[in-house]
Amino acid sequence: MPPLLLTLLLHAALTLDRVHEPLPLRALGAEAATAPIVVVLLHGRGAAGNDLVGLGQELLRDHPGAAVLVPAAPHPFGPGKAWIPSDLSGPSASPTRLRAAADDAVRRLWVTVTPRLGTPMRCNRVVVAGFSQGGRMAFEMAAGAPAGCHVRAIGILSGGSMNQLAFPRLPKGRSTPLVALVAHGTLDTVVPMDVANAVRLALQGEGAQVTFVPFEAGHTIPPMARNALSELVLAPN
Repeated sequence: MPPLLLTLLLHAALTLDRVHEPLPLRALGAEAATAPIVVVLLHGRGAAGNDLVGLGQELLRDHPGAAVLVPAAPHPFGPGKAWIPSDLSGPSASPTRLRAAADDAVRRLWVTVTPRLGTPMRCNRVVVAGFSQGGRMAFEMAAGAPAGCHVRAIGILSGGSMNQLAFPRLPKGRSTPLVALVAHGTLDTVVPMDVANAVRLALQGEGAQVTFVPFEAGHTIPPMARNALSELVLAPN
């Protein structure tokens, strides 16, 4: 076999193995298999994998019977982690490679979370929320759920952009509309407010019921956004 072909085949095999490899995960609260509500929290680019553990603990004070899952992103980025490779973070990144990287991250998220949910998974109790790049990944995770799995709600906190990558399409066949929260700072210079408006319109175009919460702050999760996320956890399904 030619060396180049062998190298390509080995790379493909390693990539496939990596896509099916679970991510590091912190589990808080009740057992996810039996909890009435399961909240998945996705951190932002460059943050530590446990960055949203504190937010998860705050949510558990409001909802003590819930389970909270906090996975760590797969790719290194500065001192922390990111959901897509660092070479795809710039505006010149290939949309094809960017879409493939986002899809790979979604598959690894579901590989990580699915065993925790038990059988049947009962996805109508799953809330996926994230901050910054993790907010966009919450949208992607809901769109890339396994067949027949319709998450209860998504929360996008100061997030939504991934260069010029088009927003995903949500699965069809829901019995009730997806409930979504978009919370964003009017003073955010990392992810501009225009992105939040685009996310809101994309979700509404997919039939989601969107609560839009602007707040007067920068790229952060202030109490107003945290309280809105806590209310989202109890949104009717």
